[in-house]
Amino acid sequence: MSAIKPIIRELKQAALRGFAHADRKLHQVTANIADHVDTVVRQVRSQDRFDDRPDTPRTPEPGTQLGRGERDDLARGGRYSVVFFDGRAQRDYYETENPTLGAEGRPFWVMPLEDGAHVSSASDAARATGMSPATMRAYTGYEIDWTTGDPDLSRPVTNPDDRAIHGIVFPNDAAPPQRTATAADADGWAHFLEGGHTAVNTGSGYMLNDVREFVMDGGSVVPPGSFGFQIGLDGSWNVTRAF
Repeated sequence: MSAIKPIIRELKQAALRGFAHADRKLHQVTANIADHVDTVVRQVRSQDRFDDRPDTPRTPEPGTQLGRGERDDLARGGRYSVVFFDGRAQRDYYETENPTLGAEGRPFWVMPLEDGAHVSSASDAARATGMSPATMRAYTGYEIDWTTGDPDLSRPVTNPDDRAIHGIVFPNDAAPPQRTATAADADGWAHFLEGGHTAVNTGSGYMLNDVREFVMDGGSVVPPGSFGFQIGLDGSWNVTRAF
């Protein structure tokens, strides 16, 4: 047993010497890593510059067909608004050389693109807009009585092109500021319901939509980054003009 004790003592001492050596090495490795990190930080600080803007969607070119997925992609981030109207409004207001968003001195009604991206037909457009006169005219094929909000069956739409649904998508940051619509903006329109969402007057009450509605001052030139479209028979938005 006496012969074993020196061996055990020597092993313990060797282990302690090893731990001490490893500890010194560990401190050195830690110091080296810290020095390297400091060097990298100094290099990054001297070279790094944020000189790029976040990616923004490219304005679709005429001839492009936007399906639901493409419209949803464009709507992400809340950068755009959209407005829907019929072929008559398209011809009278948006096929001119310098079209404007609405008429000067009148409120222009819009919705966020994310709320309107689902629209793929005249019935969708009429429902989403709260039965706006232009979309309702396209949907029903009759002129609309403003006071009742109903189609006037004695006055059919005579031009078939007027029954097409068109629209314009525009960037919010390049257009006048938007605000929540009021009864004064609606000017007695039968389907308007205050509260910030479109609605449909059923005669016995209102059917509220999930679509948010806003107004802005009309008459500003359609800004760059906007595009016009027509809804196709397959529900796609067919781009007709880029601004």
